[in-house]
Amino acid sequence: MFKRNKKFMNFVSKLNNYAFIDSQNLNLGIRSQGWALDFKRFYVYLKDKYKINKVFLFIGYVAGNEALYTYINNLEKKLSQRKTHQQK
Repeated sequence: MFKRNKKFMNFVSKLNNYAFIDSQNLNLGIRSQGWALDFKRFYVYLKDKYKINKVFLFIGYVAGNEALYTYINNLEKKLSQRKTHQQK
């Protein structure tokens, strides 16, 4: 593994870096540690540490969670929603 140096991070910051995140895996991983994810801090972390330009968060659409979707969209993320199928 290489060390992060200033020259490399300067190069990376000029690229179009995108993060593609599966919300279900992120959510289950964080909850298994007994934590709650702060989306705003997570977004800042990705921008600062990895110089991410845009975050695509893939999250299943469930009626009643509109406040969450609005909050996430207001954090400058591209939110890709997919309809979920409820098991009966």
